[in-house]
Amino acid sequence: MSTLKIPALALFIALVLAGFLQVLYGVEPSKNATNSSDTVLRIDEPLEKSESSVDVARLLTQASFGPTHASMAKAASYDTAEAWIDAQINLPQTLQLPKVQALGHASFRPPRHYIWWNTAVSAEDQLRQRVAFALSEIFVVSDIDYTLGNAQHGVVHYYDMLATSAFGNFRTLLEDITLHPVMGIYLSMVRNEKADPANNIRPDENYAREIMQLFTIGLYELDAGGQPIPAGNPAPSYTQSDVEEYARVFTGWNFADSPEWQSNNLTQYDKITPMVPQEAFHDKGSKRLLRGVVTPEGLSAREDLKIALDSLFNHPNVGPFIGKSLIQRLVTSNPSPQYVARVAAKFNDNGSGVRGDLSAVVKAILLDSEARQDPNTADTTTVQNFGKLKEPLLRVTHIMRALDATPGVNSDSQLHMYSKTNDAVNVLLGQAVLSSPSVFNFFTPDFRSSYTLSGDEQTPLYAPELQILTESLLSATNNDLHAMLYDSNNRRNKVGRSVILDIEAPIKILREGRDVFLEHVNMLFMSGGMSDNMMNVLSGYINESVGVGNANTQGLRSGANVKASKALTIEANSTVNQLLANADEELAESIVVDSLFMILASPEFMVQR
Repeated sequence: MSTLKIPALALFIALVLAGFLQVLYGVEPSKNATNSSDTVLRIDEPLEKSESSVDVARLLTQASFGPTHASMAKAASYDTAEAWIDAQINLPQTLQLPKVQALGHASFRPPRHYIWWNTAVSAEDQLRQRVAFALSEIFVVSDIDYTLGNAQHGVVHYYDMLATSAFGNFRTLLEDITLHPVMGIYLSMVRNEKADPANNIRPDENYAREIMQLFTIGLYELDAGGQPIPAGNPAPSYTQSDVEEYARVFTGWNFADSPEWQSNNLTQYDKITPMVPQEAFHDKGSKRLLRGVVTPEGLSAREDLKIALDSLFNHPNVGPFIGKSLIQRLVTSNPSPQYVARVAAKFNDNGSGVRGDLSAVVKAILLDSEARQDPNTADTTTVQNFGKLKEPLLRVTHIMRALDATPGVNSDSQLHMYSKTNDAVNVLLGQAVLSSPSVFNFFTPDFRSSYTLSGDEQTPLYAPELQILTESLLSATNNDLHAMLYDSNNRRNKVGRSVILDIEAPIKILREGRDVFLEHVNMLFMSGGMSDNMMNVLSGYINESVGVGNANTQGLRSGANVKASKALTIEANSTVNQLLANADEELAESIVVDSLFMILASPEFMVQR
């Protein structure tokens, strides 16, 4: 099979170099015609662009690990987006721990990662798993820690716990996170001991600081829309004294099966069962917490914990802070304050007087008018700033799902990324689930590019994922993607470990016509938002591949008679489609793989719109 032809490749590279940052937050709306009728998607037909199909594709990009032909048809069968969300919420959870346990090798990282990939690509409860992934980037633990690196059952159980709580109550989630032994190890709450001045012992402040800064209220007082207040000189939401008081609360907790307290050996104990109190090491003095809350003297560790977590849960910052964090992970990096305020209001009251209902919060995020407004056609400042860069894992899961990836012949039935040099996904992509370099995740929610994406030097837009989009990782990822598409598709891979991408459906659809094929991949990979510029590049490449000049624009550019130009275009398109219908298998395969690579390595695919 031939590789990408030089003229098309040159055009493609020019497109990439010319417009990455413009694409991220300034891509012009596509002028491609939208079907007037909103037909229901069918799995046995090419995807067509319509108002409803674009909304379905965008919803699945936000609420799953990537649209597929089948998932789009399934979602389109529901009367409303809310009905699809309700159905997803009610699906049974896909648990990963039993599958990791079945693989054995508990002290090794790879099995957990393989199971995560299998779940992300294949599980039916896509919304739950996508929300769990978002939560894992807010309530961070990491297995690069030595102890956790050798406790993979505990790490995967922590992820399952996030998935279990994805549609539960935030207060329950907060306590589950606090008492999980994996978090106890990662932020050193396990065996956190009350003060003993004689032995120079003070309570560890690590968890106390991060539960406020990262897990609940953030650094500054916030208004309902998540904006620091007062503007220009925001007030801190907590002080060092508050950290010290909460650190005293989080004393006296140990592994459920540990008979001892003083030990540097953490590897042998239960990493799944919630931690239990050992009252002898708990500070029973009165504590002064946030917003005037005071714990009475003499309370047990559990009683103190309840009051402390309630004080954080009921803080007015939590709704906008967590709401905005989830919006950024699911929908857009720069939500308007009004969007954040609407989600925060749902956190505060789900409509039935319940605070912290995460199912209501998730629905509010995905059904909000800002999320559902089509940025490909809308023309407002909010929409111009709309979208987010796809982090590497989500780019690859989208590709695997859309091209029906299956395990390689020699992969032990697991999904492996393709690489000639390394099987560690964090090395290939710069990112792996629950393996971040710090509690601040792989990228911070307030990261701003050195470039002024908004055109205003004073207020550049947030682009969190851009923090890990280095030149070396981008080129390495595209190299591996190229190898995966060209060498590890179902017509090529015979004995490898890498996932196998299925290109039969795209080849079949290509034979139905150039424009049919391009509309299909536009919907499948870009939610109908492919720019006219990119569409023209791909059309020209396909025309040249079958030996027909790019007549679509030549006549109009020459200023010749419009009627004659249109006639020539129709005739050329008809010829292209006839040649595609009768193309030999090698040529059809080459066109499909080349086109897919140009799409999937493009700046436009990297942006979720």
